[in-house]
Amino acid sequence: MTDTIQIIYKESVAKLKFAKCPSPELDASVILSHVLKKDKAFLITHPDDKLPKKEISKINRLIKKRQKDEPIAYIVKYKEFFSSEFSVNQNVLIPRPESEWLVEEALRLIRKKIRTPDFQPLAILDMGTGSGCLIISLTKELLKTKDFKTKKIEFFASDISKKALFIAKKNAKKILGNNFYRIKFFHSDLFSNHFLHKKYDLIIANLPYVPFDNKTMYQLRFEPKNAIFAGNNGLEIIENLIKDANKYLKKNGLILIELDPRNGISLEKLASQFYVNSEINLIKDLCGRNRYLKIRL
Repeated sequence: MTDTIQIIYKESVAKLKFAKCPSPELDASVILSHVLKKDKAFLITHPDDKLPKKEISKINRLIKKRQKDEPIAYIVKYKEFFSSEFSVNQNVLIPRPESEWLVEEALRLIRKKIRTPDFQPLAILDMGTGSGCLIISLTKELLKTKDFKTKKIEFFASDISKKALFIAKKNAKKILGNNFYRIKFFHSDLFSNHFLHKKYDLIIANLPYVPFDNKTMYQLRFEPKNAIFAGNNGLEIIENLIKDANKYLKKNGLILIELDPRNGISLEKLASQFYVNSEINLIKDLCGRNRYLKIRL
């Protein structure tokens, strides 16, 4: 009885608890589901199923990785975001739930435009796309929108990392299927690529914004530093975006930026200098922290 699903699960939970992992039960079930290629309901309803030694060995190997604080998303190679499973590895930032607001707000605004009788073609840019979770989720949801196919909407995504772009393109094909071609991907440091030099109705950005400090760098040591940390107390890259983006916005164009709550006020003030007579709002996340900056030209 030492090789059943139930026993291996309990042993895995015990190992993770001993290592002080914050969610041992959830992590153990995710790893078992991943290795067995079964959903969590299967684990519950088939507790006495025996496991081959090969699968037990793989489960134990992945549990050891989690014991060393490696993120569960990197261990199982995916992360759910906006109801889709995105492939991830250590070349891309793991998508966070708080970033879903950017998709929700973008959807709200675009659907509103689609319903207007004087609709004009739209251009949307995801700056610093990483795994592609924002632009792909946005495209996927808009494909469900009534009359979307009759509207001309262009989707663009860029990243400074070629390795990240490889993952983003892979996710586009996996999640959008035959519609993956709708997103044009570009290698670029902000607007350095001249192919991005056009006017956009919407720019969404989840750029590196975390200040450098030893404690945070250790906590996030498995994720790509260039996707998380920024100089000037976390301000540098977003500041550069704010300074440059107004040249690439259409009239009434919009920028949605995720940011470090500690820098919200500073970035709001900076935006007011470069976007005079524009609508500028700091928006709080579900925890009441200044998490997003909204700029309407």
